[in-house]
Amino acid sequence: MSWTLGLEYLKAVIWPAFAFTLVIVFREQAAALLRRISSVDTPLGTATFDAQVDAVAQESEEIRDNAAAEAEVTAPVAAPPGAAPRRHQVPGLMPDSDYATLREAALSNPVAGVTRAWLAVERAVRDVVTVAGDPMQERLPSTDVQLAVRQGVMSPELGRAVEDLLVIRNRSVHEPDLPLSTESALSYVEAAKNVVAAIAYRRRERELEAARPRLPDSREASR
Repeated sequence: MSWTLGLEYLKAVIWPAFAFTLVIVFREQAAALLRRISSVDTPLGTATFDAQVDAVAQESEEIRDNAAAEAEVTAPVAAPPGAAPRRHQVPGLMPDSDYATLREAALSNPVAGVTRAWLAVERAVRDVVTVAGDPMQERLPSTDVQLAVRQGVMSPELGRAVEDLLVIRNRSVHEPDLPLSTESALSYVEAAKNVVAAIAYRRRERELEAARPRLPDSREASR
């Protein structure tokens, strides 16, 4: 075998393995990039707009479930024998009636449904920023998200999901040529409900942490 043929053989074997390794190592970053492709005003972006909405909805469900587990609301609530299981009372969850109203709006007018669902998310974000001690003032939604993440009342993953919802809302409102399907509007409403729930669960988790008795450190115990 010649050196030239040997080098060509190595390139044919090594480069696919190297590319595969990069995909595995940076799979989260690659997924985030793919989710944001459709936020760019290109033919590809327009074609994949529905796929972006679906991806955000699926991601928001996972974020909600993780937040619920960390806030200890997945465990059953003690109830008297023979009584129906009780749900944890978590302030800030989207009421079923509001969720039904948003779905009706999405069915009749997809853009209106998305706009109203975003307002619910925006209110939830503003509430947790205010609870964290930030004074009420006019701010951009993206500023509120950054404040919430910096103050720890929202996780970075939750913050990115909110930013994705904002991008979708802005495109739906400001790009009249972008076809927003009823199915995408309904997925957006579902994602908004999940995000509002995740915000409420995150707030509950912080309240539980604050209520737990703080153990003295070793220096205090030795005094």
